[in-house]
Amino acid sequence: MGKYVLITGGELFNKGAQAMTFTTVNEIKSRFKDKEIVLLSSRDYLRDKNEKEQYSFKILPMNLDISFALPPLLG
Repeated sequence: MGKYVLITGGELFNKGAQAMTFTTVNEIKSRFKDKEIVLLSSRDYLRDKNEKEQYSFKILPMNLDISFALPPLLG
């Protein structure tokens, strides 16, 4: 099994979406302790680096090229 769990469709820009994303991350972390979680969200990827560092998961942009870029970015 892979090292990462990718979350698509989540975001952090409104409190409802943020709550659902945090709940999803917490559930995944509790069930798959050895996995690294990555949120694919173009809007959140553009946030300030310091803000993104406070989260317990990585944020990468979601676009058509992501399938080709993921292995080196996550590696």
